[in-house]
Amino acid sequence: MAITQIQREFVKDASHKLRDLITVCRGHLELLWDDPNHDRRTIALVIDELERMGRMVDRMQLLAEAQQPDFLRLELTDVELVTHELAARASALGSRRWLVDHAAEGRVVVDQHRLTEAAMALVQKRREAHAGR
Repeated sequence: MAITQIQREFVKDASHKLRDLITVCRGHLELLWDDPNHDRRTIALVIDELERMGRMVDRMQLLAEAQQPDFLRLELTDVELVTHELAARASALGSRRWLVDHAAEGRVVVDQHRLTEAAMALVQKRREAHAGR
């Protein structure tokens, strides 16, 4: 399998961003080493940077998996059931309680795992946006 120029640029960009995040984390951890009070703000910043790295790695993994023929595992799925399951999962991620006023009925052919991943990514983005206010 030949690596395209686009793939090379993606790997180069991702490597650079991950190196930057690692440098930030390392620098703050070194500060903690010298701080007898272990500043909670610094710890929170390092945790946030590590979470960003984790999300970046998750996206890279998803891109790699998307090229595989078995990336999607389609199956007939109950829309109402999936809707309520997604609301429950979203509520479990934080203090916000997600409610379903109305869920569509019927069945649809989807990859429930990928659908759940996408929905939880949106919930996480919402939490981050809300926390940044």
